[in-house]
Amino acid sequence: MVNPPKRSLHCMAPLALALILAPRASMALQSLEEFAAAARKRNPAALEARASLRERGAEADVALGRVLPGISFDGQYARNQYSSEIDLGALGGPNRTIVLLPKNQWDGTATATVPLVDLANFQRIGAARTEAEAAARQLEATRLEVEAQIAQSYYQLVANVALVAASIEALEVSREGLRLAEEHYRAGTGALLETSRARAEVEQRVQQVASAELQVALAARALLSGSGVDPDLSSSVELDFDPRPEPPLSDFEKRLAGVPAVLAAAGTTRAAEQLALAQRLTLAPSIAGYFAETGSNAPGFVGRDWSYQAGITLRWSLDLTTGWSLVESTNERNALP
Repeated sequence: MVNPPKRSLHCMAPLALALILAPRASMALQSLEEFAAAARKRNPAALEARASLRERGAEADVALGRVLPGISFDGQYARNQYSSEIDLGALGGPNRTIVLLPKNQWDGTATATVPLVDLANFQRIGAARTEAEAAARQLEATRLEVEAQIAQSYYQLVANVALVAASIEALEVSREGLRLAEEHYRAGTGALLETSRARAEVEQRVQQVASAELQVALAARALLSGSGVDPDLSSSVELDFDPRPEPPLSDFEKRLAGVPAVLAAAGTTRAAEQLALAQRLTLAPSIAGYFAETGSNAPGFVGRDWSYQAGITLRWSLDLTTGWSLVESTNERNALP
């Protein structure tokens, strides 16, 4: 025969299990989409990736600006202690005075430069654009990673809130069992050991409630840190359970080449190869055309205050830095599989 107190406790155990496992609305917060949208705008990792994209775009503009036509202006004013002039009429020439050095001298030059052949900088433009595209893919990858973290924190919070509710219900069941055990003990139909066991079970449930509440606080803090939105635990949401099985792994592997993180890594590799080629192209000379307009109040024997000059420049340089960088880039390329 089973004692009445023991029978009561055995009957309450399935009841407690049913209360714990019963489906319930999860006590939690705003929708997941709200947290994900806020994380895309406020998450530090997303902000860093967005700033990196702007930086790469600016570097691409700088690389393009190096090979575009440019205009420069130079001006100078000088106060000379002595002036110098030549009177051609006194020398038997025409009645004309040539100013070689005036007391107040000004000179101005406007120069337009057009790069014609600059293979290294042309290649650097392509590398900078590739890096900008890789940064854009990296931003997408970072946003996906942030959204994954937010989703994980969201559902972890939902689970922890549900665990708190279940723990509280289990605690109430344990307290009711303790009350019944104490009543049976006072009535003389129960053993002291059963009462002690029930009291120990209550204390264990209290610890479980405290641990579950701690996990809720940690999950809420993680969600707040990742999205910048403070979770509202005063409302409840219904989670839709999708029992459909996931597709096989081979379906995901087919789309691996289009993953933003993979595209970003491939773009970074391609940009590095383009920069290595640009370094090798520094051995080639660069050719540029220029047109300069000069104005001065000391024209000398030219006899004109304004004059222009047009021409083509060729520049070729080789130093230890360029040669050593070329050797290093060649060795790194040969070391690649």
